Amino acid sequence: MTSQTEQERSVQVRRNVGWTELTDWGVLAFEGEDAAKFLHGQLSQNIQKLADGAGHRLALLDRKAKVYADMLFYRWGNAYFALLQKTLVSTTLERLESVHFAEKIAMTDATDRYALLAVQGLKKEPLLKQLKITTQQLAPHTVFEARISSVAVRVVHESLTGGPGVLLLVATEDAEAVRAALIDAGQSLGLVRYGQETAEVLRVEAGLPKYGVDVTEQNLLPELGREEMLCYDKGCYLGQEIVARIKTYGQVNRLLVGLVLESESSVPQADAPVRSPETDDAVGRVTSAVYSASLGRPIALGYVKQKLAETGQQLEIEVNGTRVNATVSALPFVPDIK
Repeated sequence: MTSQTEQERSVQVRRNVGWTELTDWGVLAFEGEDAAKFLHGQLSQNIQKLADGAGHRLALLDRKAKVYADMLFYRWGNAYFALLQKTLVSTTLERLESVHFAEKIAMTDATDRYALLAVQGLKKEPLLKQLKITTQQLAPHTVFEARISSVAVRVVHESLTGGPGVLLLVATEDAEAVRAALIDAGQSLGLVRYGQETAEVLRVEAGLPKYGVDVTEQNLLPELGREEMLCYDKGCYLGQEIVARIKTYGQVNRLLVGLVLESESSVPQADAPVRSPETDDAVGRVTSAVYSASLGRPIALGYVKQKLAETGQQLEIEVNGTRVNATVSALPFVPDIK
């Protein structure tokens, strides 16, 4: 259960600005003359057409289009790097190495070489301006180099909240100087540091699925409903045939959706059944749920049958032995609050 303090802090971050250290994230580095070609044949987005400094949210699939890992992926000069959950780093490397033969590519776990900070909230841009950095004109999923306290930092334009946000990737030995500069620059703006409980609230409000919680090896990538993770015209890659078949000839049986509960309800548990009020049948299950102080009610991510996944669909969720009304919501639940 998220504490009231953490709930309030999630609102502070959204309406103002907050920072946290993403200690549960890892970094993979890729380089070599065959890197683009090799990765293009393994990942769900177009790697060969990536411009320097551009990126994607994408996935590594198995042959049946089940999700083996998801990540944020970027081109950096003639090399590439990925940001992903730390628990996925070794298994992702193992999977890629298992299909790596003669290609000239070096794949490295670079997690220990970097610290990753997140700066999120409406006043993100004023804070960065204090550090002589601007990201206003940048498209999402882009990265560039800046300097903070004379330290080189990769500024990654990524939202973890559904609103404004960046990630700062900095060498481990330089991280303390960047933290200190960030805190100093944020004093006049009400910068708050937030922890994992607040980060979880913000993640669910943003509708961002988490691997191992909302998505596993049992999920087809199209079930996530995130078209930006897919490229349909890039040619062959692992799982491509199934993905193309689903798009051309059919549809998935279930979709990940947002669910907004009645304001007086308690927060449902993971795996709580989702039911149809018309037929009384179980039509899905909850995967993540939090109390959203920004919305003043519990919200959840979960899978429901495809035919019941339309925004506005009325369903019921079992909470502490009682059925509570829930409405399918567009994602993110809480976009850029003004």
